[in-house]
Amino acid sequence: MKKILLTGLAVGFCMISFTQEVEKADKKPTRLKLVKGGEPAPSTRTKEIETQTPQQELKKCEKKLIALKKKEDYIRGNAAELKIANENGWFVDAEKTRAILNKRIAELKLELKK
Repeated sequence: MKKILLTGLAVGFCMISFTQEVEKADKKPTRLKLVKGGEPAPSTRTKEIETQTPQQELKKCEKKLIALKKKEDYIRGNAAELKIANENGWFVDAEKTRAILNKRIAELKLELKK
């Protein structure tokens, strides 16, 4: 009888210690990696514009106009995209962008004629 009782107690202690170890393993703290955020990246755009020649900037503006026209044609050809673009006001923004580009192209052409 003593052997059965001792064996039962030994098994019980083993089970208790095993369940405690599992609980401890689950509660380990996770390691977090800190990521810097909210810091603006250094801007190199102003340097790029300063080093461009008027001819290079004119070509870029013309390419942007062509790309804008292609995108507009694609959107008008796709009903789902057209609906989304109208809801988001894409065409209004595109007209503003087109006006800015056309104005800049005119300025650059005058500058190149001088």
